[in-house]
Amino acid sequence: MLLSVCQSAFDGSVIEQIAAAAAAGFEALELRSPLDGQPLSALSEAEFAELSQRAADEGLTIATLALGPVDELVAAPDTLRHMAALSGRSGARLRIFSRLRPGVSDPLEAQGEPDQDLWDQELELWGRCQEIVSAENRATLVMLEAEVTSVANTAERAARLLNALDRRCLGYNWDFVNCWRAGEHPWPGPWPYLRGMTYGIHLKGARADRFEPDRYGSQCLPADDDVPHRAICAALVAAGFEGPVTVDPDWSQFLPADRPDPAPATPSAWIAAESLPFMAACRAHAWAR
Repeated sequence: MLLSVCQSAFDGSVIEQIAAAAAAGFEALELRSPLDGQPLSALSEAEFAELSQRAADEGLTIATLALGPVDELVAAPDTLRHMAALSGRSGARLRIFSRLRPGVSDPLEAQGEPDQDLWDQELELWGRCQEIVSAENRATLVMLEAEVTSVANTAERAARLLNALDRRCLGYNWDFVNCWRAGEHPWPGPWPYLRGMTYGIHLKGARADRFEPDRYGSQCLPADDDVPHRAICAALVAAGFEGPVTVDPDWSQFLPADRPDPAPATPSAWIAAESLPFMAACRAHAWAR
């Protein structure tokens, strides 16, 4: 289990972001756009090799390359092939979002099942995505991630989709707070859907709604929240999970009471730095069991 962070949590150039993540004590990185003002997909293989070496010099692994929605990527197969080639240089997983539900912006509207036609299209898109990636690099792991209003926006729906496709190199990046916002309580209900197909985790802290404790309320630091992180971590370790657990800061979802006063100059970096000791403690607890 790697303690990871999105490089975008830190300010500055990508080289400065890598250095800041290492100085904070992280072990791995998720790279996402923009990188020095350019999309991640604009990196040449030589530029990516240089970044990977700079990260290694700082003691970091580039564990994840974060991309966009599956429908946009399947429509741009050259981008998918290029990212699969970059993956081959570092062993990084490709994180790709489930397609957004057309015309849906309110999370409450996306808590039901998608239309069958939309579901069938989603299956076709992910099958095609995996075919394109595997043709370039058979070793690349592709991770589906839920957006709040995406088609496969819970662990149960993701598992149903992944089981239907049955592709060894296609798995799940579990963002349990995104799934909670889509109506799926984080634990323990989703566990049967996660075992054996989870390749990565996005870590956030979240509080339940004060009046409906099964419902999502807001975000906060993970050490102060209502998600049973230690139980989740212990189950993952016991199941053999060795992938990245990545802090994915979302300051906009923090309520004023959960923000320090004065506010930090770089809120995302503050969330990352404050989350890391708790992550390390959860992992140590899981390893000791």
